This record gives sequence, C-alpha cells and structure tokens, in this order.
Amino acid sequence: MLTRRRFVKGTLACLAVPTMASTGAQLRRPIPSSGQSIPAVGLGSWITFNVGNDPVLLEACAEVIAAFADEGGGMIDSSPMYGSSQATIGYGLRKLGDPGAVFSADKVWTNASDGGAEQIETSRAQWGVKTFNLLQVHNLVSWNDHLETLFGMKEAGRLAYVGVTTSHGRRHRLMEEIMRDYPIDFVQLTYNLVDREAEDRLLPLAGEKGIAVIANRPFRRAALPRALAGKPLPDVAAELQAESWPQLLLKFIATLRARGMGAGSVILATWLAVTLSAWLSLLAGFAVVAIIVAGNVPMADMPVFFSIMLICGACAAVAAAIGVLVGSAVTNRLQASLWGAKNL
Repeated sequence: MLTRRRFVKGTLACLAVPTMASTGAQLRRPIPSSGQSIPAVGLGSWITFNVGNDPVLLEACAEVIAAFADEGGGMIDSSPMYGSSQATIGYGLRKLGDPGAVFSADKVWTNASDGGAEQIETSRAQWGVKTFNLLQVHNLVSWNDHLETLFGMKEAGRLAYVGVTTSHGRRHRLMEEIMRDYPIDFVQLTYNLVDREAEDRLLPLAGEKGIAVIANRPFRRAALPRALAGKPLPDVAAELQAESWPQLLLKFIATLRARGMGAGSVILATWLAVTLSAWLSLLAGFAVVAIIVAGNVPMADMPVFFSIMLICGACAAVAAAIGVLVGSAVTNRLQASLWGAKNL
C-alpha cells in the first residue's frame, strides 16, 4: 500500500544527492570552523511550510520532516520572515519525538537593534529545541547589532555557529566585507546551475577563510526542474551517479569543491599568465637596452643579446599561451556543466 510516508520518502529520494541511493553512502560535508560533519543536503521552509493552522497541511509537512529524518537528513533552515514555518517545524519535530535529530538553523530578522534576543527566544520556543545549532543574520538586516548578539550567545555556550545570509545575488559586496572582517562560521547565498555570481569572489573567499556555505534557491523555486523536464540527461550524470535532473542540480552544487576553480579563478589565472609573460618580455627588452646604452657590448656580440631577448620573449609567449589554453579548457568544462541551461 502506498502510504503518504512512502510517497514523501520517494519524493525526497528524487531530490536527494544520488550517492545516498546508489552507493548507500551519505554525502556529508565538514563545517570548517569545527570539523563537525553534517549531511550535504538540507531542508528549507520558505513558503512550503507556511501553512498556518491547516491540519491537513500541517500533517503533510510533519510527514516531510519525518521522511527527511528517516533518510538521514540534517539541516532544517527557517526564519521569522517565513510566516508560520517555524511553528510548522516545531509541530513536525514534536511528532518526530526527537528535536535533536536535526541540525537546527534559523535566523534573526528585525530592524530593532535590541530586538534580536527576544525574537530568537520566540523562534526557539516555536521550534521546541533547547538551543539552535546555527543562527544567521537574515539578509544582513541590522547586521552589526545582531552579529554582536550572536557572537555573545556563542561565547556563552548557547549557540554553536554564527552566520549571515543573502539571496538573489543581493549585497554581495557587503557580505564579502563581513566575511573578511568577522569570524563567522556560515554564509548562505543563492547558488545554482544558472545563478553563479558567487563563484567569482564569495565562494573562493569562503574557502580561504574556512567558512561553510549554504546554497539557497538550488532549483530556482522549481523553475530549473520544470525547464529541464523531458530533456535527456547529459553524459556527466552517469559520472555523478545522478538519475534525475533534480539530483543532478543538487550534485552540481555539492561537487563545487571537487570541480576546482570557479570561472572567476580561471579568468584570474589566465590574466596572471598573460601579465607575467608581458612583464618578462618587457624586462628582457629593458635589460638588453640597458646593456647597449652602457656601451659595454661590442657590436660583434649584439646578435647574441638580441637572440637572448627573442628567447625570453618566446618563453613568455608560450607561458601566456599555456595560461590561456588552461584557463579556456577549465572555463569550457565549467560552461559545459551548464548543460544548455543558458537557454532557460
């Protein structure tokens, strides 16, 4: 008999990272600041869990949470901005009987600089957890004051991790400044097959600073799976053990680290190679000119020095060509990963 629990679990299996089903091994990621390992796929609650007091929808959401926990899911993320989503999560966790079974991530979202602590307590009560694992400043609203509150909670042992969030590509410059200047543990930002601005600066900086990344809008609110439905999976899907477009879309995000440099880093590497070659050629030219001007070179030796200059220039040109080719190859590999998504 197809129960609702089985149906929901089947739906989650379609969305889960494929290694969970294909190899029996769950894809996990360590939190850089602590080394704690958590499942790579989490559960968001924006809109979907904002169901008010509707008993049927509450029960359906509770089944989703139960299926998520049964499949080894970790992080559940919410916010005071998400209407009744926090209370819905609390309902599901109470039915689950073990609120500590999930990695609880919530946010502080208020313009009141002194209202963060009260809002956090309200959120905690709605979830029904003793403490949150992660609290984030939602969309960087009043971030200075709220970060001070969150760091104070962490120092007092009432919070494990501190983060900041943004979405839709907004306020990346401010987020970059915060990442550089504050010892945050997490950033949450929009990243998916199409929205890849974060590759240029934020993702490399997160790697450099040891900051965990939560990718929101992985499906562009279902727009990507709908646009790709019916299209054949690319060859890379078999390599990544993905059996559906939703799996592949998640795997694209989950394998970012393994894919290596982002497009921005490739451009930077190419630029450095070209710049280095230009400087080598320039320095070689200056050296020859300086020797000639100094008058220390007999005319009979001039061909030798011109040959040296030409060799230096040729080596620099080869270095530039290699840099461009490597950069182009990696960039093409990344662009091939779009699998035609540029037309979505």
